[in-house]
Amino acid sequence: MKTSYIKKLAFVLAAAAIGAAFGQPDIASAENFRIHGSQCWATSNSNNASSAGVGPGSNGTSTGLYCPVPDFNSERKENHSTLNVHVYKAAAGGTTGYSRACVTRWDSNGGACGTTDYMGTWAGNQTLRPSRSQWSSGNRGDFGYVYNLLVGGDRLRGYYIVN
Repeated sequence: MKTSYIKKLAFVLAAAAIGAAFGQPDIASAENFRIHGSQCWATSNSNNASSAGVGPGSNGTSTGLYCPVPDFNSERKENHSTLNVHVYKAAAGGTTGYSRACVTRWDSNGGACGTTDYMGTWAGNQTLRPSRSQWSSGNRGDFGYVYNLLVGGDRLRGYYIVN
């Protein structure tokens, strides 16, 4: 009986050791960033910020918004797996706004943007997903941003990034 007890104890301890070593792999965690449109810099002074979002001050005008992108040693922009830009299109049809994921070069004038995603022609809330291709490791030293063009009563609600 004593041998049976020792075998069971040895088995339990071995199982616990294996579980401790292999049962809890490194836990990967993603950082999620929800950033309000008010954090963006407007290209004109006629922009309007309200609880509805940020956009042109009046219908018939347009404004560009430059929005910062989180880029830290632990949260590199090239590791961002998702970029959702949340906008509101005020009126159906007409000129549509758009969103681009871009970089400004750290060591020279200029920069580049990924593929543009345009708003649909319908009115209402929309989610744009511009290409993040310029946020690659080859552009690690460059400064990332999201550029949004809004027309008329359109609004930028904010943007969502997952690293």
